Amino acid sequence: MNNKDVPIRFVVYEDEKDYNAIQAIVQTAYATRTAVSIIFENPNIEGNHYDYETFLTKRKTESKCYVNEDLKGNIAFVNCPIQSIQLSSN
Repeated sequence: MNNKDVPIRFVVYEDEKDYNAIQAIVQTAYATRTAVSIIFENPNIEGNHYDYETFLTKRKTESKCYVNEDLKGNIAFVNCPIQSIQLSSN
């Protein structure tokens, strides 16, 4: 990724097993103005990302990222599975 900052989208599909827990944490953080700590899969690991169509079909069985590029081939954003999420105490 050439040490460039790129946005990572926070997406949780409602058919994922941890959807309700993640929603509760995020809603609590929003209501209490508490920071949320999120750890994602590392998209830099060799072979750790798919194209979008493969990501959608395999997201329930395999934990990998997908990288979306713009028309020039630059990384527009990265979508990665969540490893952990928690409210920060700060």
